[in-house]
Amino acid sequence: MEFNSWKTSFFQRLVDRDDVESKFDDFIHSYSQIAKRALDAEQKSLDTQSPEKVDKIQLLEQQLANNTDTIYTLTQKHDTLKTITLQDKERISALEKELAHCQRMLEDYRNETIKKSGELQLVQDDMLVLQLSLNVAESKARKLEDENANLVDRWMRKVAEEADKMNDANAFLKRYVLIRIFCAISGFF
Repeated sequence: MEFNSWKTSFFQRLVDRDDVESKFDDFIHSYSQIAKRALDAEQKSLDTQSPEKVDKIQLLEQQLANNTDTIYTLTQKHDTLKTITLQDKERISALEKELAHCQRMLEDYRNETIKKSGELQLVQDDMLVLQLSLNVAESKARKLEDENANLVDRWMRKVAEEADKMNDANAFLKRYVLIRIFCAISGFF
């Protein structure tokens, strides 16, 4: 919107300038008529050189000089306005190119941002999947550790029971052997 209001303002300035320049058309037309009259008067004065005519010629020459100065000033202003208009057109062209370049860059940044947002979403989704997989693996590892600890405890109890049975059997055997030895020595058997 800023560009359009600026462009509208600029074109309004061009219209205003054209209005100002068209105001000078009356001066130029008047000057042309005065110059024609001056030439006609000069021609007539050459034919008859009376003092009244000389005064009239001098007055017309003064008016002609004033009009010539006015035309020169107006021509300079016109040339200046033409130069300014040309410079403004070049600036507009350069600014339009810069605007188009900036709009392309902005579109590229938007597309890149959208692409990176999508890639970021994929990475976050992958991280979530990996986190869930890690949680499942840790849960399985804890379960296996618990099962392993349970198996070790059961195995240790079983081994302890077997050891106790073996110890009891050994103790019984020892007593039996001792009793046999004692009986053999004592003569009971």
